[in-house]
Amino acid sequence: MSSIAVRVSDAALPKRTFSISHFLRKAKGIYDDFDPTNPVEEEEAVGRWIEFGIAGINAHSGYRASIDLTENYVGGAWLLQQAHHLKTRYDFDSIMGSSNNLPYTTDVEIFPLYGKGFELRKSLHIDPVHVETDDGDTLNVQIQHIPHLVIGQAGQLRSTIRLMLPALVTQPLTIAWKVSEGVRAELYDYCLYPAAIRVVHPGEAGHWLPSYAAELKRARQRNGRLQNSGRIIPQDKLSYFSKYLLKKIHQNTWGDGAFFFHELRGVRGGTQHPRNKHQQKLVQFLSNFDFHQIDKRKWWIDWGLEVQCPGFILWWRKDSHIHVIKELLNISSEAAQRLMNQHETYFFDEASQLLDVGGFHLKVPRLQRQKSGIAYIQAYNTEKEAAYQLSGSSNTFSINYADTLMTPGFKIGDYTQKIAAIWAQCSDKSDGNARIEIRLNLARFTPHQHHLQIGDNIMDLLFQFPRQTWWNFKILRLMTMAQAIQWYRESREGKANPLAISLVLVLTYMINSLTSRPKSFTAEKHMAKAALQGIIQERYEEDEEGIEQLVSAINPLGAFFPSSCIAVPSAAPVPQFGFGMELPSIVYHLLFSRTLIGVQLMVQMEGIASNTQSKGIGQRITNQIRRKERRLRRKIDEEESIQVPRTIKPFQDGDFDHGDQENISPDSQDILSQEVTEILARSYSDLLLCSPNTKGHSGISYCRLTQKEREHAGPAIFKETNLAKIWTQCIVKDGHNDVTAWDAAFETLFPDTLKEKPASGWQNYDNCSYFKHWQALITGLSREDALHVQDLVHSKWNSLLWMPWPRSDRIWLVTSLQTKKISKREFCTMYPLGYSGVGPVLITNPNWQGAEVIFEPEE
Repeated sequence: MSSIAVRVSDAALPKRTFSISHFLRKAKGIYDDFDPTNPVEEEEAVGRWIEFGIAGINAHSGYRASIDLTENYVGGAWLLQQAHHLKTRYDFDSIMGSSNNLPYTTDVEIFPLYGKGFELRKSLHIDPVHVETDDGDTLNVQIQHIPHLVIGQAGQLRSTIRLMLPALVTQPLTIAWKVSEGVRAELYDYCLYPAAIRVVHPGEAGHWLPSYAAELKRARQRNGRLQNSGRIIPQDKLSYFSKYLLKKIHQNTWGDGAFFFHELRGVRGGTQHPRNKHQQKLVQFLSNFDFHQIDKRKWWIDWGLEVQCPGFILWWRKDSHIHVIKELLNISSEAAQRLMNQHETYFFDEASQLLDVGGFHLKVPRLQRQKSGIAYIQAYNTEKEAAYQLSGSSNTFSINYADTLMTPGFKIGDYTQKIAAIWAQCSDKSDGNARIEIRLNLARFTPHQHHLQIGDNIMDLLFQFPRQTWWNFKILRLMTMAQAIQWYRESREGKANPLAISLVLVLTYMINSLTSRPKSFTAEKHMAKAALQGIIQERYEEDEEGIEQLVSAINPLGAFFPSSCIAVPSAAPVPQFGFGMELPSIVYHLLFSRTLIGVQLMVQMEGIASNTQSKGIGQRITNQIRRKERRLRRKIDEEESIQVPRTIKPFQDGDFDHGDQENISPDSQDILSQEVTEILARSYSDLLLCSPNTKGHSGISYCRLTQKEREHAGPAIFKETNLAKIWTQCIVKDGHNDVTAWDAAFETLFPDTLKEKPASGWQNYDNCSYFKHWQALITGLSREDALHVQDLVHSKWNSLLWMPWPRSDRIWLVTSLQTKKISKREFCTMYPLGYSGVGPVLITNPNWQGAEVIFEPEE
């Protein structure tokens, strides 16, 4: 690996102000500044172009770019020139709600085999549904967690009619629910078919086959696919059909409490109108529904406002968000700021990494939702349509971190060329409109609400960017990042450098941020924070109690210019990180989960130079791979399951105020509950797998269990009273005589804060995957939430009879009764009785109600 040139710290470089158009011209000049007959000069020019495009650094001229958006304010001469082109348009984008009928003024098409691909898997940010359990308890369940079937659509509208089946709700709540084929068949045979035959014209009855099985056979094509055609129910028959259908459904246990959920979405293009046409367009939009048949309190409408100017991209100013929230919710500036300070409520979506430019989405807390009727607000730009996909989990083009780092044959150029080609065509013809959408309860909606008034002063809330300037800026950012990643993938040396790996993670994150909002995972927040280290200028002030509080954070560069530098190939042929850019292994875990192993293995590939740190990583990962193959070989019993309350906020950092509990994502709660349950289940086998061996050449384990028995170990092992079945010898500390020792031992194995590795090192903790997962978990929780989750695990742990008696530097203490390593030795017993050697130390549960421990070897 070639040596890295010493250079002036990036932070020490003087700043030079650039407008975005000037920045683009300078980048082009750097790229073109080489002798085309000299390949070395071309490569160095590309390196300088990459560095300037990503980090704003021009080391050759000795400065760092600072983006100034003064010329992009909407006002002054620009506003005078464009005033007659600017338009503010209103629209209705969606309407959704639940009912016990089909309240349409048009015919309805019913799908006998039920539609696929339009199930709800994401939150709609509306009020939860009250679902009664078999025990008589009431659960507040978000609509996406209720199993359902898509049974039809209304006429030719972009609508979906879903049959919700709350009786099939299971805990923990999940979006991975399924409706069994048995339920589907019973629904058709005993409910849908009889209801249809009662209302359709006799001549149409032959189009409805008498059973679900027959319909499946009819619809199956030669290639195996299903032809899912619909059947029409006339509008005048809808009332009787829907009532009879629900009556038949409610007679089944799986159909108890069933109801319809309706959604008409994505129709803003057909409903745009000026303000003076608002009432007329509203009546036209709602004419598809008979609102005498529904409860408006259970329905929500999406109202939109859009600002358009031909030839320009109009974006929201970040400093305008507080005004928008204040006006829409009719609250004070202080109350609006408090909402924006809640990270689980307010999300800022930066545009092209310009930190003063971007939209936001706000999940309105319950109190403000009840007062205003507004459940959700989002402000964005229609430029997202260039990379938007209606279906799919992310709705955008994106690349995986594992692909850019590991996947053989992955070509970053294939991805970026596709996106760049779309954006290049957009630069000629596609404008970007500033848009805001409000999800409003229909019972609270009137055509003359104050929501309309926000359009009166909207120009003060926006930036304007010439169309070609904006799209070319996005292309420059995309292509420079992609070229840096390509250099990494082509370089053998880069894969031996953990700092280069970290840089590629940041670049992948930034590329995805160009096409979609950044993720809100803790790991990605760590990346953003690390990339801006030394750049963000924070200002603190003392509060009334004399405690310093962060009051502002300013980025003097005006853009997400990471503090890394990419050395030109003549100095080092790989991307390099500047000071402080390495991500801790815990962040790797949060980001990659199981792909962590493959990522870190790259630093230990044969024939690649590696430093001391990467060798250590390689050795730990080798051990981790061996453990991965034997992890969780058993099925987790139901009684081991831990349900984390909705008050716990998973993987949030920064502001830990709880705020409105209903805004905590139920999807996140499912993941968190599963994670905690798996950590506990994994701990039993991990503790036994790392149990100690005797010293000497034999290295025989003190544990009698076979490798397979340890891998499948569950809580039953730790409830075994005859310790001779498990241990050849051991010391047992009686917890009844030292009641605090049991809790102290548990808190050592499951600490409520990040456990720092002692200077002298530690044993076993590094080899226990449960412990690493636990550490990763609690670092993403507030102190209060971490203690709560710890208590949940502790309640399960208290059902055990014994466990290791750990120390801060080791899980397993191996000693004899003659040493001073054990406090209160009078309460300890060595087994077998009369044995005077050494053995692992166990502690018994003072709360145990069963038989006492014995040590009786089998004959």
